[in-house]
Amino acid sequence: PPCSIFLAKASLILTQPGDDLYPALNRYFLRLGEEHGSLQDFGRQPAFISLFCSSTTEESMASKERCWAIQTLGDSFITKRCFGPLMACHGFELLLSRVEGLVNTP
Repeated sequence: PPCSIFLAKASLILTQPGDDLYPALNRYFLRLGEEHGSLQDFGRQPAFISLFCSSTTEESMASKERCWAIQTLGDSFITKRCFGPLMACHGFELLLSRVEGLVNTP
């Protein structure tokens, strides 16, 4: 389910080039790996790391990308088997470190 939810939500954004998330998702799909393609591993949460750990310098855009990644992740959890793709990309640790950073910020 995580891949199918991601693909469904991403397809809605990729049909609207004016969407704020279009550049980040377009970059994800246009990247080429060793096997020529962006979505090679169905055992991981697609694009979670690249969106959650956004490299954009604009903080509001980084926040939008992070929120979309978390919302997509939340929508993907429908059974206990959906936890595996999150663990495969160290998503649980990333989420906890983000929360810990927010809690410990003065």
